[in-house]
Amino acid sequence: MEYSSELSNLQSRQQIDISQTYQSWRQLNEHYRASYAGGMGWKTIGGKDYLYRVTNRTGGGRSLGPRSMANEEIYEKFHSGKVKAKIRLKDLSASLAIFAGGARAGKIARVPRITANILRKLDEQNVLGRNLIVIGTNAAYAYEAAAGCLLDTGLTATTDCDFMWDARSTLRLAGPEVRHGGLLAVLQSVDKSFQTCNSSAFCAVNSSGFMIDLVKATPNPPWKKELAKLSEQDAMIASEIVNLKWMLASPKFEATAIGEDGFPVPIVAPDPRAFAIYKLFLSRQADRDPTKKDRDRRQAFAVTELIEKRLTHLPFDNASQLIFPVEMRRLVDELRQPYKNENGQDDLPDTFKVVL
Repeated sequence: MEYSSELSNLQSRQQIDISQTYQSWRQLNEHYRASYAGGMGWKTIGGKDYLYRVTNRTGGGRSLGPRSMANEEIYEKFHSGKVKAKIRLKDLSASLAIFAGGARAGKIARVPRITANILRKLDEQNVLGRNLIVIGTNAAYAYEAAAGCLLDTGLTATTDCDFMWDARSTLRLAGPEVRHGGLLAVLQSVDKSFQTCNSSAFCAVNSSGFMIDLVKATPNPPWKKELAKLSEQDAMIASEIVNLKWMLASPKFEATAIGEDGFPVPIVAPDPRAFAIYKLFLSRQADRDPTKKDRDRRQAFAVTELIEKRLTHLPFDNASQLIFPVEMRRLVDELRQPYKNENGQDDLPDTFKVVL
């Protein structure tokens, strides 16, 4: 059964153009924020001019010393570099806007707006991939983007987004919204209507019913004390899930998808092999909602199809399976069965044995 359709040549070109331009914009934007955030100017103290580098919005900063030829050169380089970077960012942003229109017309604009905006904000706050990764249905947008195809919309449609928090990682590099207000503050900066769910503090929901869940792996050992919130002020408390330890240990998978608005969306998700195995595992759980079990199974086989046919640099070999618990490894043969012949050997067309 085919769960996906390959992009046309035009669609592939559009996706490549957007991804490459976005990577250039992203790198330059990170450089701009690191090198030119705040400002630099002269301050007169006791009749002498001192060069000051302002590092935050409240005027905090540090002195670089009294006026001198060396400091005047630093001042000029700072401001000329900042102007050039601004112009370059403006040009790249204009290119992205043009490509966004093409993506919408070409029907490759996929990630729902609310999800896309949240992911962009988390990336801006330096926690996407460092502290939080996307699990659940929305991870599929990363896999299809990397595979150069479009999954059936019935497999990707969802009204929620699940995040797994790596509680072992420090939030030292996180942006101020995360450090001070946690995940809920980020969500509310995107949509003010987000509030924690009445029944569970690990989820937040907006006025349209779109839900965000925050989960984490059970500590190892279970009695080990770990943080439960991204910040002291955060109203969201991560729910501990027993079977997430090995998912957390799987390699991270990064890709640039495209939002419904046509603009790029960074996504960091678990390795697609881990996703497929976990989804098949979920479909076997007795207490799982029957409708969800069927969808879990179809998503597992859909992502396996992408791996076997398009993401062939990620094989289900013995080495890759070592991160999975034994009970999970037993599911691999079932996932791969459609791609084996009666002798148990791989049975894929030669055209599928290269990365498309």
